[in-house]
Amino acid sequence: MMSCRLLWIVALLVPLLVACGGGEEKAPPTPAAPGATPTAAPDGRLSGTLMWREVTYLQTGDLAVDVVAEDELERLGEAAVGPERVPLEVFRRQGGSPGELLSEGAVGWLIWEPLALIEARRQLSQRLGLAREEGQTLAVEEVEWPDSCLGAGRPDEVCAEVITLGFRIDLAAGGDTYEYRSDRGGHVRPAP
Repeated sequence: MMSCRLLWIVALLVPLLVACGGGEEKAPPTPAAPGATPTAAPDGRLSGTLMWREVTYLQTGDLAVDVVAEDELERLGEAAVGPERVPLEVFRRQGGSPGELLSEGAVGWLIWEPLALIEARRQLSQRLGLAREEGQTLAVEEVEWPDSCLGAGRPDEVCAEVITLGFRIDLAAGGDTYEYRSDRGGHVRPAP
């Protein structure tokens, strides 16, 4: 009878220990170094990603410490970096690029941009046959789209009628303005 109870206790504790890593303590990972390019981790997730308000941001550059004055910064709160979700303070800079966030790096400021903005730029450059650097970001605005197709569904497309949080992204290239729409997950489509 006693060995039967002991087996049940062990059977209940083993999954718990496995889920907790067996009690092994791991050193917390450090955020991406300035200038580091996000890369795929062995499990397929991106390293060098930042999550803030349920939006994925990628590190797209860095700035020297003396380039940003303290009075230009608005503290936004805490975000999470990398697959292990290391906490990190994020800021918005007056006069910075639309949609851009900053965080302190080892030797300066790290620049983070929403995955949706990066994808919109990629789509525009592919559409126009331009280098990505040739486009300009005019605005990145948080919006609530009326459906899962971001208010840009085609006549033959079925769209769930559900409020979808995302971004309206205005880009400029070659003297013209282009609007892109996204959800918070980075799914992007051109406006109709």
